[in-house]
Amino acid sequence: MVMEPGLVSNKNYFNIDFPRGHIGLKSFNADGVDGDDDLSIVRNSGISGNRLTQYFGVGAETRRTSTHIPHPYAIQVGYEEGWVLNVHAIDTRGADDKMGCTECRCDLYGFFEAGGGLHCCPDDSRCRLKQGFRGENKRIYLRYTVKYVEWDSSSIVTDVWTKADQSKGIRATHHCKVEYGVESCGGGVEKDGCVDTESVSFSFPVGGEVVYGVGHQHAGGGGRTICSSKPIYGKGNEAGNEAGFIVGERH
Repeated sequence: MVMEPGLVSNKNYFNIDFPRGHIGLKSFNADGVDGDDDLSIVRNSGISGNRLTQYFGVGAETRRTSTHIPHPYAIQVGYEEGWVLNVHAIDTRGADDKMGCTECRCDLYGFFEAGGGLHCCPDDSRCRLKQGFRGENKRIYLRYTVKYVEWDSSSIVTDVWTKADQSKGIRATHHCKVEYGVESCGGGVEKDGCVDTESVSFSFPVGGEVVYGVGHQHAGGGGRTICSSKPIYGKGNEAGNEAGFIVGERH
């Protein structure tokens, strides 16, 4: 994809190269690279979301977040799948507010509503740049690594999407909340004294083992903990360690 300062690209890429046959997927990782040096991410271009629809959904933290599914579990594939990759990239070079751009703040994209979210940074939209900034176009690529095994009798099927109502179709309406806002701390509150807590609960139609789980977060309950993940913030200037940005997840 060809990016320019402030530009958003949110496109689907169909029939991508992917392992074929009766296999078990073990992991999927992706990395943004540029055409000049295929070993480094375009430092100021944030890949804010990469999704291999149905199976994996990762963001800029993909470099330091393990998606490995332990043996003997694997995601069974091998029918007539058509592999689709969704890439949501935001070029923050010269941005007036880089973090605001990656958070898709509506006012930075020319929308008059308050708040932010994916609806304010659609494909081909632009985030506000510093006055007078000029930057060259840059071609970037998404490099992805797939690890898999040939399926055999020792493999255990891992179901990645089972609807609680046992429905096979996609419902027109649902109660999933993919985004929520975090309220600002009030005046006089210490940095670590303001906590925003959100929770969600759901039921599975059958029992089983939780094999893998990890959260996805942007910068910015009672009962047994099944899994948890915390963001890793970069502290430097090099690729994969960009100061102030989420570069990984601990889980």
